[in-house]
Amino acid sequence: MKSKNRQKKIINSLRQYVGIFMVMLASFFLLLTITSLIPSNMLKENIQESVKYLNTIGERQFIPLKNKTEQLFIYTDELMLNTAYSIDSSDPIYSFMTAKRNYVPGKTRVIYEDEGKIIPSDSQYGSYPLNQQLELTVNGEIDEAFEYARYWHGYLIFLKPLLVLFSYGTIRVLSTVCFLLLVLWCSYLIMKKINFFTSMAFIIMLLSTYIPIASSSLNEITCYYIAVVACIILLLRKKEKMSIPIFFFIIGGITSFLDLLTNPIVTLAIPFIIVFLQKQQERDMSWKEELILCLKILASWGIGYLLLWVSKWVLVDILYQRDIIKKAVEQVIYRMVGGETESFQNYSIWDTIKRNLEFWNVSNPIIILILGLLVAIYGIIKNKPWKNKGKLVQIMPYCIIFILPIVWIVFLKNHSFWHAFFVYRIFCIMVFAFLIIIVKIVGMDRKKEGT
Repeated sequence: MKSKNRQKKIINSLRQYVGIFMVMLASFFLLLTITSLIPSNMLKENIQESVKYLNTIGERQFIPLKNKTEQLFIYTDELMLNTAYSIDSSDPIYSFMTAKRNYVPGKTRVIYEDEGKIIPSDSQYGSYPLNQQLELTVNGEIDEAFEYARYWHGYLIFLKPLLVLFSYGTIRVLSTVCFLLLVLWCSYLIMKKINFFTSMAFIIMLLSTYIPIASSSLNEITCYYIAVVACIILLLRKKEKMSIPIFFFIIGGITSFLDLLTNPIVTLAIPFIIVFLQKQQERDMSWKEELILCLKILASWGIGYLLLWVSKWVLVDILYQRDIIKKAVEQVIYRMVGGETESFQNYSIWDTIKRNLEFWNVSNPIIILILGLLVAIYGIIKNKPWKNKGKLVQIMPYCIIFILPIVWIVFLKNHSFWHAFFVYRIFCIMVFAFLIIIVKIVGMDRKKEGT
């Protein structure tokens, strides 16, 4: 009888996942189709204004701070603007599925398929910066287009309508303002629903890797938007009406839809911490219960992320015979281990971690570590957590999530090395997890009454 009930439960669960997957896939397709119906001439004036602004910045923006110079990768934002303008509203599905840039209807002579490189080596535009390519595109003076079909480019559902109303410079300001408002709302909810110290840990996490500065880079801030919105939903949810694993399945799918492989794991890790804080506040959990929930969340997010991403490859291959599955897998392998022709092939895992730490600025983690350890020593002396097995069980999920950034950097070594100027921001996960461990050890995680 128990075996039959278990089988029935598994089948029902699988049906839920399949149903949600189909709904998400249809929603992604429909949203991009509707957005792609917006004619490019409605964007032209704001794109031209954006080009003037981008010509003053270049492909990287350097922001001098007191103890370091922060970099914003404007290069990808330029690519996003170009892709938005290059959508042909007369053929919306083909346009968003192949995700061309530099495309000018009636003018484009050659279309290069997605071969894993942003600009193919045999293109005459190989030495042209992306802001110059965008200028040539909007002026109708370029005759080669390039596909970037391995990603969904879901950001278009927001970016293209915004470009009808605003130029890139204004959109950057709006992005920063909206993000900071969401952070304030989330911080308030954490303070109200969990406790003040966790709210402070959340804010310190964001400040520790300069994420508010990154909010003006449309590409770099995407995953942090998803993470903060996911936390707000978790904090506002009616607990009995939401399946946590399915929620993370959805978050993983949305991440693959909107992101261009920046820091996707933050959409897993930050809401993960909020979930366990909520669960532990409701009742004491055994180590087995925590481990099972942890594995369910990790698996659900991972399956959602990969399944929705792979579905784009499959659709492109079925509809347009681009052999994108093979090319995308080759790119994944390249992002993991690099290629034979790279100018710097012999970097180790330690080289990659070191490079990310250098972009973070080593003084930041040292200061946080020293202060955290001092507080932890005080808490250990006062509370003697080794005598309280429940306390050790409580910190287990945060210890698991603490090592996630290192696992990501090791797994995608090539990507993490060459893009360390934005990948390093995933260390904010370690900061958040570390601070929560300290809060737990010291005993500052008091339950709020009446919540």
